[in-house]
Amino acid sequence: MSRGGDNATVLVVGVPRSGTTWVATLLGATRDASYFEEPDNHFTYPFAFRAKRGLAGGFYPALEPGQEALDYERLWSAAFRLDETSRPGGRALADGMRRSLARAAWGSVANEQIRRALLHPDRDGFALRAARALALPERPLRDSRHLIVKSVLCPLSLEWIAARFPLQVVVVLRDVRNVLSSWIQLGWVGRSGDDMLDSLDPTIQERLADRYRIPPPGHGASPVARGTWLLAMLSLALEDAARRHPDWHVVRHEELCRSPLAAFQELAATIGLEWTVEADELLNELNRSGKGMQRVRVASELPEVWRSRLGPEQARDIAAVLERFPFGA
Repeated sequence: MSRGGDNATVLVVGVPRSGTTWVATLLGATRDASYFEEPDNHFTYPFAFRAKRGLAGGFYPALEPGQEALDYERLWSAAFRLDETSRPGGRALADGMRRSLARAAWGSVANEQIRRALLHPDRDGFALRAARALALPERPLRDSRHLIVKSVLCPLSLEWIAARFPLQVVVVLRDVRNVLSSWIQLGWVGRSGDDMLDSLDPTIQERLADRYRIPPPGHGASPVARGTWLLAMLSLALEDAARRHPDWHVVRHEELCRSPLAAFQELAATIGLEWTVEADELLNELNRSGKGMQRVRVASELPEVWRSRLGPEQARDIAAVLERFPFGA
């Protein structure tokens, strides 16, 4: 654990829309810290697609400690600034050209093509193959004493990552009803050709269902019910992993919202980060009305925001799935 003069490398992990961006952004605003967002996002970075392609799990790689995944390891090594930090001029120039070409190819590919190719590796198109071949791992753009990295796609590989790299882990947990209400508000649930649960491959669905004795809803179930099972299972796996690692830091979004300043100051101090006036100002700046993917929110309105966002049928579908999950047990 980082204390005093040590450098801190921190990985903030949760499920999508659980508040990880809020947490990581504010930790990244502490003294001598910087923030690197989602190096494993396959929609953003071609190397993330390359590293995850072929791994069990689909969008959410599921690796157990001890398994080999060379490109996935390269991805995180670069993200944590543990790869080669300097290269000869010619090599650096060649790397820059490769990144530019890979990003250019990537920019011509629609998200739906990326989604389809990640879940079905035999469906790569030419641009995808070119970007994958050229891609290099992404590194933080800024050098800083402390580094905050955030991911919402590695809950099922978190122990694998933590076993390989010297870092501190912050797990962000949020009421699944609040998470799902955000997904629904953004139009992410029930989109044509986009089933939330299909983003996790059937083999891993079955593995998790067997581990916790909670089978997933069938294809005839509502998109809300299937999405609830996915988010609840990822959250349960995170909660379970955190219990096995008492040195990890666990924060609950609802508690952060009730007393943001005190909670964030305590979290920063526990990690070994120095809270600053600038972090205070950013916390206040982010604490205002916003919508969609904006990072601003009125924190006090969020602990039970699902009550105003979900219709009665949606709330019933979610409750019927959640009652099977032993959260906090």
